[in-house]
Amino acid sequence: VLDLQWFGGITEDSDDTQEGSLTWDETNFPDPEVKIATLMDEEGIGLMAIEQSYVGRNLSEHSELEEMSYLVRACETCDATYLEENPWWGKGGMIDWTNEEASTFWHDWKREPLIEDGIIGHWTDLGEPELYDPDAWYAGIPSDGTELHDHASVHNLYNFLWSKSIYDGYLRNEHTQRPFILSRSGAPGIQRFGTAIWSGDISGFLSSLATHFNAQMHMSMSGLDYYSADIGGFWRQEVNTTEMYTQWFAYGMLFDIPGRPHTFNVGNWTETTPDRIGDLESNLQNVRLRYSLSPYVYSLAHRAYLYAEPVYPPLVYYYQIDPEVREMGSEKLIGHDLLVGVVANSGETERGIYLPEGVWVDFHTGEWIESSGEWFGPFMEYPGGYFTPLMFVRAGGIIPMMYVDEQTMNVMGKRLDGSTRDELIVRVYADSMPSSFTLYEDDGVSTAYQHGEVRTTEIRQQQQGNEVSVTIAGAQGTYAGASERRDNVIHLYTNLKGVPSAVILNGTDLIPYEMVGDLEEAESGWAISENDVVVVKSGKIDLSEDKVFAFIFGEEVAEQEIPQPLPIAWPTEGWQSSSPEQVGMDSELLAEALDYVQRKNIHLHHMLIARDGYLVMDAPIYRVTQGRSSDQLSATRSVIATLVGIAIDQGYLEGVDQPILDFFSDREIDNLDADKEAMTIEDLLTMRSGLACSEPETSTQMKESADWVQLMLDLPMRNTPGAEFADCNGVSHLLSAVLQEATGKTAFAYAQETLFKPMGITEINWISDPNGVSLGWQGLQMSPRDTAKIGVLYLNMGNWDGTQLVPPDWVESSITEHVSTQDGGFGYLWLNDPAGTYVSKEERGQWMVVNPELDLVVVFTSGQRQKDPLTLKVLLRSFIIEACSPLTLPENPDGFTDLQDQISAIGEIPEAQLVPPLPETALRISGKTYIMDKGNFLGWDEFRATFPGGSEAMFSLLAGGVWVELPIGLDGIFRVPPEEYGYPDEALVAIRGWWETDQVFLFEYDYVLIAEHNILRFIFEEDRLEVQVITPEGEITLANGQLKP
Repeated sequence: VLDLQWFGGITEDSDDTQEGSLTWDETNFPDPEVKIATLMDEEGIGLMAIEQSYVGRNLSEHSELEEMSYLVRACETCDATYLEENPWWGKGGMIDWTNEEASTFWHDWKREPLIEDGIIGHWTDLGEPELYDPDAWYAGIPSDGTELHDHASVHNLYNFLWSKSIYDGYLRNEHTQRPFILSRSGAPGIQRFGTAIWSGDISGFLSSLATHFNAQMHMSMSGLDYYSADIGGFWRQEVNTTEMYTQWFAYGMLFDIPGRPHTFNVGNWTETTPDRIGDLESNLQNVRLRYSLSPYVYSLAHRAYLYAEPVYPPLVYYYQIDPEVREMGSEKLIGHDLLVGVVANSGETERGIYLPEGVWVDFHTGEWIESSGEWFGPFMEYPGGYFTPLMFVRAGGIIPMMYVDEQTMNVMGKRLDGSTRDELIVRVYADSMPSSFTLYEDDGVSTAYQHGEVRTTEIRQQQQGNEVSVTIAGAQGTYAGASERRDNVIHLYTNLKGVPSAVILNGTDLIPYEMVGDLEEAESGWAISENDVVVVKSGKIDLSEDKVFAFIFGEEVAEQEIPQPLPIAWPTEGWQSSSPEQVGMDSELLAEALDYVQRKNIHLHHMLIARDGYLVMDAPIYRVTQGRSSDQLSATRSVIATLVGIAIDQGYLEGVDQPILDFFSDREIDNLDADKEAMTIEDLLTMRSGLACSEPETSTQMKESADWVQLMLDLPMRNTPGAEFADCNGVSHLLSAVLQEATGKTAFAYAQETLFKPMGITEINWISDPNGVSLGWQGLQMSPRDTAKIGVLYLNMGNWDGTQLVPPDWVESSITEHVSTQDGGFGYLWLNDPAGTYVSKEERGQWMVVNPELDLVVVFTSGQRQKDPLTLKVLLRSFIIEACSPLTLPENPDGFTDLQDQISAIGEIPEAQLVPPLPETALRISGKTYIMDKGNFLGWDEFRATFPGGSEAMFSLLAGGVWVELPIGLDGIFRVPPEEYGYPDEALVAIRGWWETDQVFLFEYDYVLIAEHNILRFIFEEDRLEVQVITPEGEITLANGQLKP
């Protein structure tokens, strides 16, 4: 698709525009016929040309069309109507597609030369039409003998007739090439012209994608299966475009024809191709899935042509008596046998699936599910870290597929290396009821199929007792270029126990192989894949012959003895370690989790996993922390909530209904009213204080005040307490002050006495505000191992090795949803989700996760530069939780060794990179001082950069009368200031940097103890300096400076 900025000669708001010339811009396309042929022959790429109905007034085309009355007229006897509203394309007239003579003339004059040049598709845009004269006169549409000439009568058929003119032109000029048309508008029956409809210029919101789901359902019911959207949305507005585009692209690759990434991009400022936006690995996997399913979908398209069967029906089409599916748009079918659960939700990592009555098989895992018409799940949406649509195949389903790998170029079989991979791959889902599927094949480009040049192959299956038969019948018919011999590869999915004792092809036993990889090198044979699928390869056989496969089952697989679980362990004096398998976890999947962290460049500092009281994985990840204690940020809140429960149990607090102001009777409080007097401990615990708190503004004001607690108490009330959730750091800080007032001890001292000491937590610190109140929302500095102990305490309902430190009913209340938020249910400063996991988390990646059902605790410490909880959700759900089994697993020495190697590798400092030569700018500004503009966001007064050569640079900055020295690694290795620099732990920062261009230096810093990681851009232009921070939304200027004379 050639995007809008490639229109040649468009002149806005002018009669002198090239709109409507429909000729090549020969400056940019000097030899289009050769270029088009080269793209097709060498790349396997065909071109579609965009056209619109508007014609610039001063074009010779306009004059000629007007003279012949081929343009829409202002009235029956008038000249052509003049369109000048919203003249982004220019100004002029509009072709009258209701005039058959006009349609024929235009096609043969303008469109036919493009077809002869090699154009194979036609994009008819703005065909509603978008711009029109409501009082215009058209040649007309006959209806009951009456000619309809007005716009209201014509407009619904305007694009229909436009598409018909293209179809008629192909027939009239005897082209064998199939016409393919993409239209933004149309009417029922337009599909007979080879037209696909797309959903127009919709917004780039996930809600728009969800609406597209429903629209596609109605289009299918109207007989229009070729329907698509601008993948990612035409108007890009979604904040998280990566997640939005990834979900949209996955849907488009399964359901859209054509699958078409497109966006408003006149200035070429928005990425839209799937190798540049979204999760690239997921995009690649999903485009390969589209290609692999092409034989199945193409056969469905043939059946739509022959029998009017839908290609992409809603479930209600085939399950009409099931009331659950009558209004369901979140699940769709591809044909009769393949069901897909679609997704258009931010932050979602799993979903349930409704399966109509029958037996279904998970397309990805091979799991068999018998349904009476019910919901199952939740199922992962990111298995292996890749966004993967949920897909289920009906038992008895037969899915022919295409071989796809990194060499695949198109569905016609063109490959980068010139090799041929034309084997027929068939997934067969065995069932006792016999079933069949007919594979349709033709040349893929011509209309010869309409004259019988089609090859059909019937594929049948039936399971009888312990035997499954699969028959690939001899092919019927042929077409130009059809092969006469090919390999046949069967992937048999069955719920029979054990493995086959034999696989027989046409009466001859096939050779079994240990591994599928060995089978791929063999001419024929069979093997069992990792997910227990029987894979069979026939070798090349004449297509005219029947291929009858018999799978004889009967050999039971010996069950492995389940190891005994480990005894209960308490980490009071230190954690005991175990292999993952000893506590029912999969070493290989945990190793894949670490690979995912590296693959996605997730800025974790540490990842710790504990199960059944044992340390399973303790992975300090190379950044800068290397096992240091770190600020737990919002996890601090959960400790505050825990202390509140202990204080109630010990009688320091009356209960959650006690008013907050009871503890501050000696203070004068501003904005005092009945609502503020009614504010309770529970209102603070559930973040429903009613206070007029806005983050991050309130936190900033609090830190700038002399008395943080007083500032919070003085805030006016925005709502009645308990009415509305509003996350506010100062609210949990008020709880810390309440604890101090009630117990006479800081939260830190009280925690040491009641929690930390009994649990063996000794190396710990808790930062206080200027008046000695322990911070209530951050500042608790603990090692990941000690943080995990808090999780173990909650797993055991507040009991620690036989001592009840926290009342069990308080634990239950803390993790019970009291209010619903966009992030999940909110308890007493804990978040929970329906899957039973609850978490104390900070949006940049400090997470403490507790899953009681799995007896699992996970701790992440992080320095995420961007707020990206989705990658951590995927890491947790698709790898860590997925690795858990309810039983102890047999030891996996190789997997465990690989995991340990991964842990060692991910924690090592990488090899230093070669430092490129310094640009001239570095030498010019080295050692010189910049005077920074007053009041800049960074608070810098002066700045100096020194590049002495070698692998390290030094940035020096003056702030508040103090010079700060920051060493920078130029070799890819973070530098941490040495101890003699005297940095306090909370300010310790590690830095590396590189020259992006001759004038731009990138400065990446990562705080050691807190979750903050950013990249600054230093732009040195002549005597000026600009400092920017890079954000997902773009660059933001933080400071400017002038070179000191």
